[in-house]
Amino acid sequence: MTALLIGLSLCAALLALWTVYREYQTRMVELRLEDQTTLLASGSAGPPSIPPPPPAAPTTRLLLADALYVAREAAREPDGQLREAQLMRAHDELGAAMQIRPHWAEGWVTAAYIASLHRPPDPDLERRALLRSYTDAPYLEKAGYWRIEASLQQWDQLPPAMRRKLVNEAAWLLRHGPVENRRALFDLARNSPAYRPIFLRWREIQ
Repeated sequence: MTALLIGLSLCAALLALWTVYREYQTRMVELRLEDQTTLLASGSAGPPSIPPPPPAAPTTRLLLADALYVAREAAREPDGQLREAQLMRAHDELGAAMQIRPHWAEGWVTAAYIASLHRPPDPDLERRALLRSYTDAPYLEKAGYWRIEASLQQWDQLPPAMRRKLVNEAAWLLRHGPVENRRALFDLARNSPAYRPIFLRWREIQ
């Protein structure tokens, strides 16, 4: 009995260590993505740099963060063949994550972003991914701004239900989103055919 308890304790300890290690790996990739976001926003990013492939048994969060990082770097890659290879890697990593979490709205937004980067882009695939993201999460604080921008570019092709969700999300972000982003969102809406419904919805929830 004592040996059995010792064995179980060792297994539990090893499992805990493995869990901590996977979380550490995930957080490192997420921090890299956050640093990339800051550098791109400030215009101080260096040449495109692709990290090594993810480690064995990655978490879904790690796969999503790495896929988005790689896709952003691919967007800045001047070599067409290398760009497409990087986008394929991002697509495969995202696909592996979405097999485990198929209702992850941020994942569908990332899928739409990757589709928009192909040359030529795939607007139908991008639109389907955006529609699915709205089905899984009608409001996204961080990814919502890009989702609105991408959806507005296809406004004429959007089904009525998706238009309503876009309008509601835009109004919600204008009301509750970070103050520094509201001006850009207003300008984005003002130059689109959705400006009137977004403005009216925003006034309605004031």
